[in-house]
Amino acid sequence: MNAATRWWEVTRREFSAAFRRPAHWVLLAVLALMALGLAEGAVTVSSGSFVPGAEVTGPFHPWNYLFPTLLFEVPQILLFGVVVPEYEFEDVTKTLEPRGAQGAGTDTWVVRGTVRHIGTGHMTVEMAAMAGGRWSDEGDDVRRAVVAADYRDARTEATLGAGEAAEFEIRAGFDPERALVDPDVLVLQLNRDDAVFDF
Repeated sequence: MNAATRWWEVTRREFSAAFRRPAHWVLLAVLALMALGLAEGAVTVSSGSFVPGAEVTGPFHPWNYLFPTLLFEVPQILLFGVVVPEYEFEDVTKTLEPRGAQGAGTDTWVVRGTVRHIGTGHMTVEMAAMAGGRWSDEGDDVRRAVVAADYRDARTEATLGAGEAAEFEIRAGFDPERALVDPDVLVLQLNRDDAVFDF
């Protein structure tokens, strides 16, 4: 069975199942009555600022809004409205502050640097200083969700727009092996490998 035949068969079965349900016909009837009322002017659509008794300019025709939206707004969003962040590190360093420095009771590692947003959009992201592998070998490769015993991280965050940069400082009670942007992979970003700094 080729793709076109499979698509037709799935579509036919979905529609035939829907047409056997009374609720489907009730919904179609309500939509048809609303569309007819809008087209004839018996039903009006107005904003919350509508003043009773004000002049109504004419009946509402859905196609007056549908075609400009499809021809102009949708392509504008699809072609130019998609934003994808991209981050890179600059001048990342780590230093050890011995016990007692700045009132610390233990040795503290301090990671400092600059994160620059070279992509598009405006996003809040986390930066993390990490040590050890994050996931243990427990479980299978698909559903591995057990954090390794030797994994540690410390985090901070920054909000950056396109072309902006921010200095950051992360204080950790362990020796960081790397710094990276978006450790939980919550942000879709380009060139994620460039947003990692290995010490």
